[in-house]
Amino acid sequence: MWTALLIGIVLFGLLLRIVTSQKASGTKRHVPFLRRLQQTEKCEGKKVRALVTGGSGSLGKAIVRRLLDDGGYEVHSLDLSIPDEKDRNPHVSSYLQTDVTNLDDLVTAFDGIDAVFHTAATLPRLGLTEEECYRVNVGGTTNVVTACTRCHVSRLIYTSSGSAVMTGKGSFSN
Repeated sequence: MWTALLIGIVLFGLLLRIVTSQKASGTKRHVPFLRRLQQTEKCEGKKVRALVTGGSGSLGKAIVRRLLDDGGYEVHSLDLSIPDEKDRNPHVSSYLQTDVTNLDDLVTAFDGIDAVFHTAATLPRLGLTEEECYRVNVGGTTNVVTACTRCHVSRLIYTSSGSAVMTGKGSFSN
């Protein structure tokens, strides 16, 4: 419980940092988020280096496609397993096989990255225990935040799902 509260506080702090930095820089609200990210992170003539955790999952693939369609991003996909050659997007700069519960591997993967889109998660219905889900969803998210801090990643975009919510009775809802 305390770990989840701590993660919430850290994520709130990161969100607050993003909002205040946008206000200070005069970024207009009507500019789409990806465009604002490019405006604040992109050096002249260079693409924003973005990494998507869970990049082979449904949401991760959609975010990877959107970033690639935009054209201003060098996209890296990180997941537990690398997709088969036939399932890979040829425009993705790299596919990294890493577990979000391994902080050292995340620090290596995040080196030089401008923005991390964190979509990696697991569900109990995939045959995992509550403890395993907690280790990945809470511990893995803690590691992502820590790796972003250590590597000076300036933007962390976190996603979640209603499927990852506890019922309050010690079990996950589906």
